[in-house]
Amino acid sequence: MTISPFSAIFIPKAPPRLEGAALSRRDILSIISNPKPERSWLVKGLLPTGSLFVLGGHPGAGKSFFSLALAYSVVSGLPFLELQTCPGVVLYLDEENDLETVDERLFALWHGMSLAPCSADLLHYHSFSLAPSRAPFDAMKKLAASIQPSLIIIDTLSSACRLESENDNAEMAKMVSSLRRVLAAAAPSASLLLLHHMRKARWLEEDDLRGAGVLKALVDGALALRRLRGRPSSWAPTELTSFKSRAQGLIPSLRLQPEAFGLGIRLVRVPIPIP
Repeated sequence: MTISPFSAIFIPKAPPRLEGAALSRRDILSIISNPKPERSWLVKGLLPTGSLFVLGGHPGAGKSFFSLALAYSVVSGLPFLELQTCPGVVLYLDEENDLETVDERLFALWHGMSLAPCSADLLHYHSFSLAPSRAPFDAMKKLAASIQPSLIIIDTLSSACRLESENDNAEMAKMVSSLRRVLAAAAPSASLLLLHHMRKARWLEEDDLRGAGVLKALVDGALALRRLRGRPSSWAPTELTSFKSRAQGLIPSLRLQPEAFGLGIRLVRVPIPIP
């Protein structure tokens, strides 16, 4: 029996219409005829508004220190690593670090950055506030709705989100959906930064996010903070790189280093050597 090749022609089906969704055709002619659309940034070139980003790093890479410096920059409206910020309220949910360490960092960075006392009320730093709750995402959503932050920082995925298995794609996807609902409860165009650990993938040259691969696929962007090789000291420079982003204009990499200043410590951007 001979089968005509034309009998196997694929005829694409129309995409299913989502009930209740307002589907609209984009006016391409209007878009290309006007000036290039400008993306809105919480931190210029680093963190777009309305986005869900993951910051990965090995233990001791400085994820929490980096994120607290970012939080202080946003509440004060000061540049972060020489990048312009959009000032706003920050909600920091720390389920990882002990209180003594947290207080040391809060003091050191505040004085190192020479911040004004009026900015203190704009940073809502919660330590282990999710621990008593059996529904951590509901607790996050309630706080976001009450505080209306422009930036939410969750430290870290494993401690705050309490997944049964980080390697389960379905569970990880459900977590991302829950975090987007938390984000929707915050201020308009708020951003969320989720801190997570890295793992060394044997089949890759670079480190990758720990757990299910669907995490990197579902978030809007992923950043990696890596301490430079041969520099184990907490005062050594680290490198921040972007390895996934849906936003154009993101800085591919930058180098940063803690620096003693006054009564505290500040995080400064340093040049990347030209090879």
